[in-house]
Amino acid sequence: MGKITFVLLNYKRPDNLIKHIIPSLLKNELTHKIIVSHALRETCFDTYVHDDRLLQLKNFENQKRVGMYCRFLATEKANTECIAFQDDDFVVNNASIKFCYEQWLEDKHSIHGVTGRVITETTYIPENTPSAHVPVILPHFAMTSSLTIKKVMELAPIVAPYVQDCKPIWNGEDIFLSVVAMLHTKKFNRRHNLKLQELPHPAAICEIEGHYDHRTYLVTKLFELFPELKQIFERQK
Repeated sequence: MGKITFVLLNYKRPDNLIKHIIPSLLKNELTHKIIVSHALRETCFDTYVHDDRLLQLKNFENQKRVGMYCRFLATEKANTECIAFQDDDFVVNNASIKFCYEQWLEDKHSIHGVTGRVITETTYIPENTPSAHVPVILPHFAMTSSLTIKKVMELAPIVAPYVQDCKPIWNGEDIFLSVVAMLHTKKFNRRHNLKLQELPHPAAICEIEGHYDHRTYLVTKLFELFPELKQIFERQK
């Protein structure tokens, strides 16, 4: 029986999901359920509708209101302890997913993934870091526990005012997720050398004007809202 619920967002690259990501995940013995959250009516699809492992969410108006926070709302349909978020521009090797799951079993409430970012109290560094222990894991692939997601949703109202004027709304949800995990575990998150295949990714969010300025702003606000972060960072030096 599958152990992982995968949450995918469908925005402007449905072919990546239909032709590459979903078929690969359906072959993975750890897959319990794949939840696809559709953002736009015009890119919505009904492929795989007869596979009971695939759940498609089509709340288009709600998507406009909550933006990237829809990742977390989609997990309300999950019934596994292990949750994995995956963007639509990469296919992660199934053997690597298994390896990541094995690492997750040893440290369930951290965020485990392949792409890490360094932050400080006043900076967001957009370059990849090779470190194994990192503050922020991007949702290219990000695995954690249902408990961590529950804590994210409990704390979200505190952060919501600072992620409304960005594009898309709730841009930086991955930073917030990583911060919540650190607040819970009192340590950095976990980056692993997973094998993946890059897919076409036109209209990338990181190309939107002001993207990195907003993420830096959000980091500074998170350090203000949760001052205990400073102690966690001090211990990691």
